[in-house]
Amino acid sequence: MFSAPSWKALLPHEMDQIEQVFADILRERRLSRDCETAEDIARRLIICFQDGIREPSALRGALGSAQHSTSRVDLAGH
Repeated sequence: MFSAPSWKALLPHEMDQIEQVFADILRERRLSRDCETAEDIARRLIICFQDGIREPSALRGALGSAQHSTSRVDLAGH
């Protein structure tokens, strides 16, 4: 049986938190916001946040490990 993801809408303060981590990562990697890699980073940050990872350092860590392993983040297909 098919079940839809149980994700909820993100609140403004949650989007602000994700935005800060996103901006820091782009700055560190010297990436533009309008590149494909930046879109992938944003997508993976949101998925990790919706999976319950809330701390900025944990988001960064989850994003780093997701780049090197096959996980839900890689297989999300979004």
